[in-house]
Amino acid sequence: MAFEPWFAPDADERIIVHRTVDGLVQTLEDRGAKRVYADGGRVIQTFLRAGLLKELTITVVPVLLGQGIPLFGELCAHVALTHNATRTLGAGLTQSDYTVKR
Repeated sequence: MAFEPWFAPDADERIIVHRTVDGLVQTLEDRGAKRVYADGGRVIQTFLRAGLLKELTITVVPVLLGQGIPLFGELCAHVALTHNATRTLGAGLTQSDYTVKR
């Protein structure tokens, strides 16, 4: 059964909601997407589990949270990373770039 993206009648036509990762990937491929920005704990977890991430940029903010959604959560296996660079952003923030090893 094919899945059609859902559109609300008054929605911004630039916004498409997909209910599956496969549907999202197909739309991105159809549109010729080369690089996609993904953010949010559960989105990152889903993309890591599906093997869809080639690069990760991790920003560390100097605040320890008492609760919330873990960024990486439980994964099926270890995800090996190669460190590319780290920079200091000020106010104690650091940002590191990694390549996901295949």
